[in-house]
Amino acid sequence: MYLKSDKRIEQVRLRDILFIEGLDDYVKVHLPDRLIVTHLTLYKLEASLPTNEFIRINRSYIVPAALIRSLEGNTLTLTTGRQLPVGPRYREALLVVLDRRLIR
Repeated sequence: MYLKSDKRIEQVRLRDILFIEGLDDYVKVHLPDRLIVTHLTLYKLEASLPTNEFIRINRSYIVPAALIRSLEGNTLTLTTGRQLPVGPRYREALLVVLDRRLIR
């Protein structure tokens, strides 16, 4: 996908996204080597992402499902070690995604 940042348009590979953070009418896309800030709502960006690969965990965060390491209480830990809060409104959908990936 392509995101406009300042006066540039930058290519972002979905597999490179560590997590996405919403700040009012701006979105921060966290990548391994850089941070892209773009004038966009989290809702609009979420609508353009594949629902089977990304999950909203909070009013302010979207994460790639493949990077989820663990969930303890209301704290999600990514494979990078970054911890993010899980909102009560999004917890049930997150548990459904994790349950689908659970090996029994």
